[in-house]
Amino acid sequence: ESHPDIKVTLTRETARGIALRNRVQIANEQNADLFVSLHANTSNSDTVTGMEFYVNSPEAVNHSVADRDESKPLDNRDVIQKIRDDFAFYDKTSRSLKLTHTMMKKSAQPNTKSVIKRAPFLVIDHTLMPAVLIELGFISNKLEAKKLTSEDFQSEITRQLATAIIEYKEKGDKSSAV
Repeated sequence: ESHPDIKVTLTRETARGIALRNRVQIANEQNADLFVSLHANTSNSDTVTGMEFYVNSPEAVNHSVADRDESKPLDNRDVIQKIRDDFAFYDKTSRSLKLTHTMMKKSAQPNTKSVIKRAPFLVIDHTLMPAVLIELGFISNKLEAKKLTSEDFQSEITRQLATAIIEYKEKGDKSSAV
């Protein structure tokens, strides 16, 4: 089922891998509004279950100032660039968290926990738009592995996540119009 205002671009449509940097490049070149990365999780324990949602890490701020030549004093352009980078980072993080909360609410699975974490994953740190990486469940857990491979679950979770994206977009459109 499609939505007239939403265009979906997949970074891949087969099981063949694509480099993480290429996924980032596709999203950035498409000037995407959102980036969602879906994964199956694993653990050393076969009892661990649940969904994990990851947003960009605090270390992800693009510090062009941090990369500069330390022997030269900071000039106003450097300071202004750092402020711009910080604003962009906090705006992206705030939007990523709003998207993540909406997705978490819509996709809550009965009797399993969902958590939001921060991690320095390349695909969420280097995309320019709000981004979330979702671990849909643990393949190391027999029941979740079975669920993850089920077409019914795959259809249901994609419907839930799509509903969350539409809700996020509609709320965002309303708030930006104010």
